[in-house]
Amino acid sequence: MTIGSDKQSGPQMMAGELLSRHTSLHIGGPADFFCVAYSADDIAEAIAFSSQRSLPFIIIGSGTNLLVSDAGMPGVVIKNATGAKGAIQIAPGPASGGYQNSLEGSDVSAFVSVGSGMSFSHLATELVDRGFAGLEWAVGIPGTVGGAIAGNAGAHGGEVSHCLRFVEVLEKDGGRKQITREDMLFSYRSSPWKSGREGERRPIVGAEFEFRRDSAEHLRETARTYLAGRRSIQPGGWSAGSVFRNPPGFAAGALIEQCGLKGFRIGGAEISPVHANFIVNTGKASASDVLALIELCQEKVSLSFGIELSLEIVVLGEQ
Repeated sequence: MTIGSDKQSGPQMMAGELLSRHTSLHIGGPADFFCVAYSADDIAEAIAFSSQRSLPFIIIGSGTNLLVSDAGMPGVVIKNATGAKGAIQIAPGPASGGYQNSLEGSDVSAFVSVGSGMSFSHLATELVDRGFAGLEWAVGIPGTVGGAIAGNAGAHGGEVSHCLRFVEVLEKDGGRKQITREDMLFSYRSSPWKSGREGERRPIVGAEFEFRRDSAEHLRETARTYLAGRRSIQPGGWSAGSVFRNPPGFAAGALIEQCGLKGFRIGGAEISPVHANFIVNTGKASASDVLALIELCQEKVSLSFGIELSLEIVVLGEQ
């Protein structure tokens, strides 16, 4: 059932939308209300909708790192597509003014602004093709820019926080505010949005990054190498990416494999025989199947190595 009217009047609210249609695991029950927000104003209207009805709300991106309850989600689920099809805005950086990029220590050549609902991989590919270095490791990584920021996505020694300049958030009163990288307290695969320090009351609606110039040909070759390596060791099919964060000095997948769990199944969920830090939906997995495998991995690794595995994916709803 659709509530509301056309695009001009704001986001369309759908009652009972299955969240399995909006997660890469293809798992998740119905949302009380669901909408796609194409702008910051859409997000503000959806939040107002929830407030007027005293309902909780949550904002998701493309659902690539989510495990949603079989029972679904109460309240309003807002899918952020802000800037999903928008342009990448590039402004010259002070390349000769001594402004230093925090990752490379090289002069910044450009400031790049995008909406938070844009595909992260699309942004990375566009920058590589235009000869801007800093996100070549992200080509092929799924999810949105906002999701990548919230999870401080990273690979091959790079992280989103290394090249992020600031985010633009939506305030409770509908206004917008810029928060600089230095004020966001990023950590390994986490940020104030994921850890709960910032919470979901101030949604990320946009971001500005800083990049340096490099050879597009060199960047494409680097991106191809990274992508080929990733594809060679990661499974296809329905998954939410790496389930656990790598403990300091260890690889979560290797620890799980040493416990003999590679290829182990519960219901329709399987610890991937390709990479043990991936849990794959073989076709009919439930959230409870995946959670049972998660708990099994944590229990076995703790007993065998005395290491507690922390989740990299986000679990939503009552399980």
